[in-house]
Amino acid sequence: MLSNSEVAVFCEQSGMILESGLSMLEGISIMEEDVEPHNTEYKKMYEDMRMCLEETGIFHEALTKTGLFPSYVIQMTKIGEETGNLDVVMKGLAAYYEREENTMQDIKSAISYPLMILCMLLAIMLVMVVKVVPVFNQVYEQLGTQITGPGAVLLKAGEALKQDYSDSTSLRICSRGMVALKNNKRKCGITQTDRKGFFYKVYCKKTEQCQSIVCFFYGITERYGLWTFL
Repeated sequence: MLSNSEVAVFCEQSGMILESGLSMLEGISIMEEDVEPHNTEYKKMYEDMRMCLEETGIFHEALTKTGLFPSYVIQMTKIGEETGNLDVVMKGLAAYYEREENTMQDIKSAISYPLMILCMLLAIMLVMVVKVVPVFNQVYEQLGTQITGPGAVLLKAGEALKQDYSDSTSLRICSRGMVALKNNKRKCGITQTDRKGFFYKVYCKKTEQCQSIVCFFYGITERYGLWTFL
């Protein structure tokens, strides 16, 4: 199943394609070309959608065939196709799932920050138990006495930890935990990092269609028509 951010980007690109006057079959072909070769999951998704559109021409059936889109997206896409407002629906879905993604990120941030603070406190406590308490124990031994009570318990715990784990190992575990919390975000397979490049490809496709129509209408070759456009 696609994440909220991936669905938002896909719907935004679909709305852009429809607004430019291209068909979804042409738009899906453009999206398929943009997918990196090693990203086989999304390559197959676009391939299945393209094949379904070539057979039926129905967009919501193509989304259903992939099995990666939420049912809400499929139902709203069906309504958009039936009412002839698919471009408006796709823009609305993009805004909706973008808000959902922002909400989820806010929740993750609200949860991860206290956990990061907790990891830091645990790291400080480990350093105190393993390094600081033995120093106090040496001072007590020089004075001819020993640590008793809770201090003795912490001293024994520190000695056990020191035998099992090194100091660097404990700190490394805590630091890796904080990094994991900070980077706890699924990488988006459908990205919007090259939005200008995608828009340029859509524009070129639309220009190519307009050129073909003009050449056909006036009965001129496409080469001469290209010089006319330039």
